Amino acid sequence: MRAQDRARRAGTRPRSNHTLETALATMRDLAVFLINARGKTDWSLVDVHDIESFLAVLPRARKRRLTVLRQFFRFARAQKLVLVDPTRGLIAKEANGFHVRTLTLDQQRDLFRRWTTDEHVHPHETLHVHDDCGFPSRMIRSTRLIDLVNAMDAKLVAAAFGMDPQATLIYLADRVDPGRLPPQESR
Repeated sequence: MRAQDRARRAGTRPRSNHTLETALATMRDLAVFLINARGKTDWSLVDVHDIESFLAVLPRARKRRLTVLRQFFRFARAQKLVLVDPTRGLIAKEANGFHVRTLTLDQQRDLFRRWTTDEHVHPHETLHVHDDCGFPSRMIRSTRLIDLVNAMDAKLVAAAFGMDPQATLIYLADRVDPGRLPPQESR
């Protein structure tokens, strides 16, 4: 808030109240996270693993939240509240990969049943998804490509669909479908 006053006196644009409220909300969320999830009640106990875990809760807000955390920990270090800035080595960029929502296995089965057994569905709906089947066409396409690329060779999928081989690599999942894992033995 002192920076707001300083900006007004200097004739520059001050941070809006919304920006300040967002930053305070981020700090509140971090404090609650540290107490509830990590059992830490002192800023000096916070380490890089705590910050990474906090940022992983909302991955889309990583860059904005990390900016706020860096500002706070710079202040905290200057005030001798912490000895080490836990945000110092962190990067704002998310890991590369495919981050679009896809259909669950049950949703895929429902669509298949709809397209193969429902007499009121237009026969071209499976190719020109203009009829409202309840899912965006991008979601359906992404789901199919993920399944194909993870079940077959990515280069074969690229050749079959006329895609660049590098384009199919983003569909390689960072996760394993639980249905493809062997059953867990209880110990």
